Amino acid sequence: YYTLAKNEGSFTTEYKHILDGEVLLLNVNLLKHNDHVYGISVFAKDISAIRSVEAEIIQSRQRFQTMFEQAPIGITLNDTLLNDHS
Repeated sequence: YYTLAKNEGSFTTEYKHILDGEVLLLNVNLLKHNDHVYGISVFAKDISAIRSVEAEIIQSRQRFQTMFEQAPIGITLNDTLLNDHS
């Protein structure tokens, strides 16, 4: 990450740990003093739960879409709360 930050400046990336699947959001910043680069700082935030929920939502949408498209009968969706015409 040091070389990337040195060449392109600060950046944010995701890092997925291979063994346990933990996903970290990394913020990498170049540390400079008087235009002299002396290191980088890396701040990490565990976003594993967020990515897990996103994957579950995608799977749920895919299952619903498959059910809707392959249903042997017609299906209609009505939202009575949003379409209240009173």
